[in-house]
Amino acid sequence: MRDASERPLKRLTRKLGAVIDITRTIDRNSDDGGHADQNGEIAYVFDTNVIQMFLEPYKNPRFAQVFHAPLWEGDSQADTDVNTQACLLAAEYLFSGALPGQRQGRWYMTRAHHEETEHQIGYMVAWGKDIAQRLRKDEDFGKFALKRLKELNAALSLDPHAEREPFLKLAERQGWVPEALAGFAHAPQQEFTDRAIGIRSREACRLLAQDWILEPSDQVVRYRSARIAGKYMDLERLLKPTELDWEEIREESEIWRRYISLIVQGRQSKPKTDAALTADCDALALVTWGNRQTEGWNRRIVFVTGDRTLLDAARQRFVEDIQQRFLFVRPISYFAPVFNPTSANSQMAREAAFKRLQEVLEGAMVPLNLGLLAGENEWRRRARDDFALRVERAPESIVAILADFFPKARDPEWVAENEASLDALVAELSEIESLMLEAFPRLVAERLNKERERFLAEAVGAGTQALANAIDKRFESARSAGVQFSLQLMADALEEFLARTPDEGAASQRAAVEVRLSFSDNRNDPLDYSSMVAWLKAMSASDLHKRMDALVQHPERIFALVALLAFNLESWNDADRYADLAARAAEEGLAGDHDDKERLEHEYYEFLYLRAKSLRFRIAGTRPEIDLSYDDVWRDWMIAAETTLTQCIAHHRAAVEYARELRALSERAALSIAYCEWFAFGELAKLKPLEVAVADAGRALRKAAIDLKGCAKLASQAKVKKRAEDSISRQIILAARRQFNSNIHAARLTARRLAGLWPDLAELFEKIAARLPAPESIEWPNQPAIVDAYESADTGDWETLLNIATGDLSLELDIAVILGLQEAARQGQNLPESRTG
Repeated sequence: MRDASERPLKRLTRKLGAVIDITRTIDRNSDDGGHADQNGEIAYVFDTNVIQMFLEPYKNPRFAQVFHAPLWEGDSQADTDVNTQACLLAAEYLFSGALPGQRQGRWYMTRAHHEETEHQIGYMVAWGKDIAQRLRKDEDFGKFALKRLKELNAALSLDPHAEREPFLKLAERQGWVPEALAGFAHAPQQEFTDRAIGIRSREACRLLAQDWILEPSDQVVRYRSARIAGKYMDLERLLKPTELDWEEIREESEIWRRYISLIVQGRQSKPKTDAALTADCDALALVTWGNRQTEGWNRRIVFVTGDRTLLDAARQRFVEDIQQRFLFVRPISYFAPVFNPTSANSQMAREAAFKRLQEVLEGAMVPLNLGLLAGENEWRRRARDDFALRVERAPESIVAILADFFPKARDPEWVAENEASLDALVAELSEIESLMLEAFPRLVAERLNKERERFLAEAVGAGTQALANAIDKRFESARSAGVQFSLQLMADALEEFLARTPDEGAASQRAAVEVRLSFSDNRNDPLDYSSMVAWLKAMSASDLHKRMDALVQHPERIFALVALLAFNLESWNDADRYADLAARAAEEGLAGDHDDKERLEHEYYEFLYLRAKSLRFRIAGTRPEIDLSYDDVWRDWMIAAETTLTQCIAHHRAAVEYARELRALSERAALSIAYCEWFAFGELAKLKPLEVAVADAGRALRKAAIDLKGCAKLASQAKVKKRAEDSISRQIILAARRQFNSNIHAARLTARRLAGLWPDLAELFEKIAARLPAPESIEWPNQPAIVDAYESADTGDWETLLNIATGDLSLELDIAVILGLQEAARQGQNLPESRTG
């Protein structure tokens, strides 16, 4: 018989899955934005339901639902109102021509989907004629339509500079709490006017989105206009597949058919017609094939749909198929206002609402992510997608995982308490989602006729501070609710995580990182992962709970803790993400009223160093010829890490912090060498034109040589000056000396390999090698093995080299160097072919 606690635990699990799903949407939104910021192109391919939503947003409010979903058991009518407005705004954004990375406002469909859309529009045109006939013949229906039109005109005629009472009534109708209403009623005039413009826009949006009589026909006319239809192009015309290519695309289509069929069977839902299924499979196949063709280009192709079956099929394949380099399907909700406060002609274009949303949700989900980090390495890489997917398809398996990681999870009281905390967090976020609807009067104006110009003029002239302040207050409440939820789970999650962690801590890991995180008010906190694990394991359960209670009040520290755990589990992506969140949370604290800014500033540069190191390991641990395109990621990561380390070096130099300056300088040298490794040993050189590859390799190696000389000089100064360094600084100096002395060997070997790869340029690389400093006569346990490894590589003793490189060099040797040595050993005499310029 099933445990009585199973049902509420399953409900909590579904809610956790929904929040995890939202964090993945935020990640991909941020990733697309970053790609566009690097001048990357994104081609947006629309499913037929995108056009349906544009024409009739009231029909599918679920397409844009985020925090106003039935799962959260709110007011169903209020949820429908919010979601319908979000659909309208998302549709306007999708056809605005201003999506991230979009070129010339161009949008795409496959020919089959476009034909399907044209058939549907034909039906709508006929339906519009029927409506017109009914308006002429049915007096009651005509009065009803006229009443709706008068409501809209009355809302549009409201003057934000005139009487306050109509706006107070609208605000009350929109669900404002009495306290907020009272503050609005007595607000200074400019603040009142700014909010009134947003409130009026939201009311107009509501009326337009719910209009099923006149609006659909008006939008068909707009859809046919040059501004929208004139920007359309067949995806087939963009990609130009040959007949041979079509054979590959048809094979892809069959793969997608199997995935979609599995999702449909699992849900026992009504199957699609064969024509519709074929059109969907062909569209996904063409986008999959198109993304393969653009690897190495600065373009990605994404497919936008509201079809839950297609979304889940795409995610299932992404989780299972390691060859899928990124999840290219985007839900319509991805373009909803709450995820795009800085885009879509928003009034919030200069506000940080998106980042704050990400920080609140990530902070709340830290305990759950600790559980996901405990998984196997390859599964861990896509664990959050798998978690969200399995919550829908096989919730029992996720319930079991949750109960395994949180031993109290089968206690009904524990479940009820945590569900209430999670509900409180989502309630705050749903209020923020509602407030965001005020921020898009320019998009609403696109649906207007004679009022459009006035509406736009007032929107452009409106300030943003009043709305931003209201959203900030809600974010503070949401952050508190998120902390409360995280607080209840954090100590249990960490306790379970530690129970699954070997006592030797970092001894079996490939990377050591000397970052000091503040766990308490004393100055003797552990420095690295190994000592941190030992320190935490030595605590009693009650002490651990007290420590976590204090720690969770500082989101920057909790993010940094998880970043460090992820780093030492070789989950570089999570380490980078959480280190970045830690730095951003610290920046927010430094800009606000933090009670100990001196200490926070010190921690901030620890977080920056941790993020830079995590980025380097992402570079070193990613095989470009398999996982990602060179243009998309490698160079971006290197530039981001290099910029961060340069910032650290400047700060530590100004503060006369020798140890941390040496650590950052040594890391920057290691970053440059890691970037060179695939030129020397892998396939990276083949992914770029020769002149660019040579320039990149030469520039990076030259930077490494300069930084290594700087390290040798700084290490010597630190020894000579004999400053009163504490034990932490001495450990940092020792680790940095081991790192940069190992990397002197690595830089020499890399220079020789590059000289062999490009013989015509051998002199260039030999000159760089000649500038490298001599290694220090410093000893450490693995130094003989490291020296033997390089000597073996020079003499061609590949068997010895492979044995050494796969052994325990990890604590002192760069992972990129290990991978490079392994590659060289496996290739033996067949190193990459020489290329001449």
